[in-house]
Amino acid sequence: MVCGRNPGKVVLMSRCCVVLFALTISTSCSRNGKEGGQRSSMLLFSSRSATIIPPKNTITGNLTLISWNVNFGIQSDASMVKTMGKIPCDAVFLQETTPLWEAAIKRNLSTLFPHMRFIHFQGAGGLAVLSKHPINQLATILPPPRGWFPAMAVTLQVGKTPVQVLNVHLHPPFNNRGSVVKGYFTSKSIRLREIEKYYKSLTEKLPTIVVGDFNEEKSGSAVSFLRKKGFSTSLNSQNTWRWKTSFYLTLRSQLDHVLYRGKIALKDSRVIKTGQSDHLPVVASFYLLK
Repeated sequence: MVCGRNPGKVVLMSRCCVVLFALTISTSCSRNGKEGGQRSSMLLFSSRSATIIPPKNTITGNLTLISWNVNFGIQSDASMVKTMGKIPCDAVFLQETTPLWEAAIKRNLSTLFPHMRFIHFQGAGGLAVLSKHPINQLATILPPPRGWFPAMAVTLQVGKTPVQVLNVHLHPPFNNRGSVVKGYFTSKSIRLREIEKYYKSLTEKLPTIVVGDFNEEKSGSAVSFLRKKGFSTSLNSQNTWRWKTSFYLTLRSQLDHVLYRGKIALKDSRVIKTGQSDHLPVVASFYLLK
């Protein structure tokens, strides 16, 4: 337990309050496994970021990854696990995983992704990486004071090039008591402290990608911090989160991000409309440069 809290319980309670701020805030973790009937087994591509023309630098390799908050309330879903195996990619980075998610993924995808690591944490704090490339290093970074979830720092060996990836799940926009009103304002500084701490685990010289559920839009404090550190965002203004309320209103926002820096260039990025989670998978493809 972190500071004696139960983030999972608070997350569940807060969903009852989120409608009050439907036009101004978004939340992260689902209350149950069906997300208001938002079921889809088809891979439907949403609006894409523009494909980038290959850079003049020498291209030494390619890397495609997925970032997906799978929703700890679902526990595991066969169709979502199948989707992870159908989207062409080299690595999958997940948030809100649980032991049941781990069991289902290993049972079905171990051959496709021979390198897997899972971090189990209370409530919605689980993280995972599934990779076709060897994992050279993996570190768990605990959250700072008032933070809820850890981060996962991974170094993948992509051919001759090591690439570091930081997988994050930042603080939702409510406080420990489930208050959306107070949490919307106070959580911004917590997310900033989280990303500041997690950033310190990164090596300056390596190509670097930061993925995950930031629980904020592109103008948020954590995303802004990374951009000041030289990171670029892979997505245009595309919704990655949806929540169907009991008032026949579906809330949408861009809470998930993929940012990159160093000898790496964006080839393409997209959001796929699929799965029962309240979050949608983000797919980003990169050129590795010499």
